Amino acid sequence: MSSSSQNVFSVSSTSMLPRGKACLNCKHRKMKCDGAQPVCGPCARLERRDCEYVQGQAQSSTHSLEKKVANLRARLKDLQDAGSEGSRSNAPSSRSSTPAPSPHAHGLQEIPAADMGRLMDYFFSQDQPLWFLYASRFRTAAMLPQDRPDSAPLALVNAVCLLSAACSPHYAPYEPLLLARALSSLNDALQRAPVSALQTHVLLAAYLLNRGRQLEGRVHLSNASNLAISCGLHNVRSSRGGSQGGPIEPVPLVTMSAPRDQIAEGERINGFWTVFALERVWGAALGAPARIQPVLPSFPQGIRVDVPWPLSMSHYEHGWIDRGMLSSDTVWNFFRTGTGIWDEPNALSLVAKSAVLLERTSCPATDAAEAHALDARIAMLVPVTAADPRGRAAHVLLRGAMIQLYTRDSRALDAARGLAAGARILRPGPGDAFGFLEPAIGTVLPAACRVLIAASATGLDPSADRNLDSIQDVLAEWAPRSSLIGKKRVAHRNSPELLIDIST
Repeated sequence: MSSSSQNVFSVSSTSMLPRGKACLNCKHRKMKCDGAQPVCGPCARLERRDCEYVQGQAQSSTHSLEKKVANLRARLKDLQDAGSEGSRSNAPSSRSSTPAPSPHAHGLQEIPAADMGRLMDYFFSQDQPLWFLYASRFRTAAMLPQDRPDSAPLALVNAVCLLSAACSPHYAPYEPLLLARALSSLNDALQRAPVSALQTHVLLAAYLLNRGRQLEGRVHLSNASNLAISCGLHNVRSSRGGSQGGPIEPVPLVTMSAPRDQIAEGERINGFWTVFALERVWGAALGAPARIQPVLPSFPQGIRVDVPWPLSMSHYEHGWIDRGMLSSDTVWNFFRTGTGIWDEPNALSLVAKSAVLLERTSCPATDAAEAHALDARIAMLVPVTAADPRGRAAHVLLRGAMIQLYTRDSRALDAARGLAAGARILRPGPGDAFGFLEPAIGTVLPAACRVLIAASATGLDPSADRNLDSIQDVLAEWAPRSSLIGKKRVAHRNSPELLIDIST
């Protein structure tokens, strides 16, 4: 592992804390800050989780988010003042064609029930990596009248249709109204069904981040993280019972009734890991640390994450999980032994593990044992993700972890070659814009390009130009579909910016 702590997914790094760059707590207490992130040393010793930094004279992120939320509320009020929203019908339609929506969709007050049905049908006809609820149960609830307590929350129904509309030029004019309706009914969803509210935040975050509305998307991603912890989803099936004993263990703020069956329990387990993985993948893309930081050998002051790794919904549906199967320190044990109480190599489990490996390789290893553990876990998962098309996002993240871990090693070039070899399956599909693959591509492939640029410039790899073309083609296809990738796309192989030294 490289002795350098440079993050290859970032354009710069600093080796010392500049004057005036201490966290807000250390500034207020006039303490010497070491600048460590996500929690500096003094805050960690004081068991403070509100360690926060500001750039220059900018407002803190909390103040900025509060200001943005106020602006969003003002925009929402303007939409609501334009006219009251009509009633909604969820009955499916059998008609095969309807006139296209008006191009002036911001003036629409209602969407035909037939179009809502088609949008929902399209959503569930595609692979949806961010969907963790039981689909048939949700679709049944979406057809019930809203005065029924077991009906699907309007916020989630509109968020589902929003993502479908975003994939179809025919229905794209509905996007502003669907977004406004989803936002205006989020509080109701939180009161009625916190897990459904969690799913809504996840979908809205993915949509807004894809559209380049980063601050708004990060607000929803942050809300999803906070809600998952507030609901105690990190403690589902914990062997510790109610006493966690963690140094900064959060207190659940949302009262959750016991799940009615294993399907409902599985929704909570998979919901936690969806948020856990999504905030890490987008955090790597945007340079933002994840809020949910689990206890690790190198980070003992984190949150104890006891919830077991996620399973495919069919396992929960058939009730195959024994009630006595409990878990503790899931991420810690993954680093220590590579296993858990159950370990199905499904797409969500693989991407959650790969995301935490990418995150850990961006930091210098505390000792040889941690470096060896990272290497072993990457080597264990790469063949599994390469063999399963559903593991594309996880495979990209693992290759990124290899590039980061072996920054000054020829194995970084091997990782870039591996991405080029699999370029065909990395091209965007109908539903790929809203999942883990988009931020994984936008984070890792530009770094792979820089590796190949360096290899071409030094003559280390005769095939570097051909491999670079393959990766550039993937980025070119993604760029129109993703604001992130459009901005990060490497423009030309002759770029003078050779950030990675692989000559040794």
